Amino acid sequence: MRLFDPNVPLFLQVKEDIENMILSGAVQEDERIPSVREMAREYELNPNTVNSAISELLNEEIIYKKRGIGMFVKVGVLQKLRMQRMKKFEMEEVKRLVEHARMLGLDENELIELVKRIYKGES
Repeated sequence: MRLFDPNVPLFLQVKEDIENMILSGAVQEDERIPSVREMAREYELNPNTVNSAISELLNEEIIYKKRGIGMFVKVGVLQKLRMQRMKKFEMEEVKRLVEHARMLGLDENELIELVKRIYKGES
């Protein structure tokens, strides 16, 4: 069972999980995603909540429906999702990191070195 953030609507969290499955390669382009019933059971949620997430993904053309078969990841969507997430990462996470580094008095080179160390797994 997944722990949900009480500050974010459940359907948006399910939508993000499906996008994460695509981004991580757990579900490939043109591959079927789990059914609404399967996900509702897995997440222990009302199927209507999962269906709302699916509707969002359909509207955003991340997935498509094959009548009588299920929902599939649209071909070419991986790059689209990566670009969306990179932009969000830049605008939220990196911006907050830079602001925090400035507050601590780190200059650009110190911040870059710190990020390199952590990226390499050094503490």
